[in-house]
Amino acid sequence: MLIFLLLILFILYSSILARFRTPEVALDSSGGSFLTKTYLGLENEQAQSELISGSSLHNEGQFVSGNPQISLSSLSSSSDEPETINKVSTAGVPNDDVNNRNHIGAEIYSERTVLKSEKETEVEKELHRILNISPIVIFSRTRCPFSVRAKNILVKKYSIDPAPHILELDQHPLGSSLQKSLAALTGRSSVPNVFISGKSIGGCDEVTDLDQKNILATKIYELGKQSIKVQLRQTT
Repeated sequence: MLIFLLLILFILYSSILARFRTPEVALDSSGGSFLTKTYLGLENEQAQSELISGSSLHNEGQFVSGNPQISLSSLSSSSDEPETINKVSTAGVPNDDVNNRNHIGAEIYSERTVLKSEKETEVEKELHRILNISPIVIFSRTRCPFSVRAKNILVKKYSIDPAPHILELDQHPLGSSLQKSLAALTGRSSVPNVFISGKSIGGCDEVTDLDQKNILATKIYELGKQSIKVQLRQTT
């Protein structure tokens, strides 16, 4: 009887003890538990991820991830490389060539300026020479009817001593330049342009108006500083 009771107590004790023990997970066909394999799998994935990320930048950051042909050192040092002597401009032309062209352009501009200055000086000298030929100078053009009319009044209607000097601009080698210079000097770009003692009295309209008012001779006498003799010609 005592043995039977001990047997029952042992069975109860074993069953109670089994409830508090952690159940062991069944092994699969490879002999490892499911929990163990899961843990190992996570570690393998993490290791592979670190391996991949570590291979993208290796050798102390020498290569860029995804493009092993480009090194970080080359990228960082490219801006620090000394400039070459023959640098290329944005237009694809060496800067030395550009500088040479600029220098040549400056020389051409300087030569043109000198030539222009020389021509202007030549025109000024010629104009000064012409105005000193006679106290009265008529700048004219051969086919201009207004010039013809002014010349008829000053040369044919009046007797003037010294005689007026007539300069036909269309027959002078510097005619166009002289006319431009006269325009800048007097504000009159057209012909005729009549000068008395170096002063312009106007063109055909002004000469005609003075003649019609019978004051042309007086005007010439006054502007000529009494050195010009002027009178009407005798008409038959």
